[in-house]
Amino acid sequence: MLEEGWDDVPTLKIMNSEDMDSINMTQQQKAALELRSYLHDCALLQYGDKQEASGKFLPEILNLSIAYLSSQFGMKRGHIARFIDRNSACADPSPADRLQPTISIQREWRPQHLETIAF
Repeated sequence: MLEEGWDDVPTLKIMNSEDMDSINMTQQQKAALELRSYLHDCALLQYGDKQEASGKFLPEILNLSIAYLSSQFGMKRGHIARFIDRNSACADPSPADRLQPTISIQREWRPQHLETIAF
């Protein structure tokens, strides 16, 4: 992979399935790439080696208890919160999600009835 220029996580993150197939990545390597990409997005790459060595896939790790993440991977509480927060920058939405327009409702104030005030 290094010879073909795939030498760091940001570069690897742009890999598509054709690229993965062309270099004969195994399912385990693809899972490791998914995990490392997620950790990179969360700025938590320091936990990559331990999590990858566990043999667990990202969805499985995301569902582990806080106590397990702390004891098995040495994760700090704040890091765990960032790691498991599905609404954070770590949970990178699919491109289709980013392209959907936001619906906004504009309300116009209209009085129910006008009262004439005499002075």
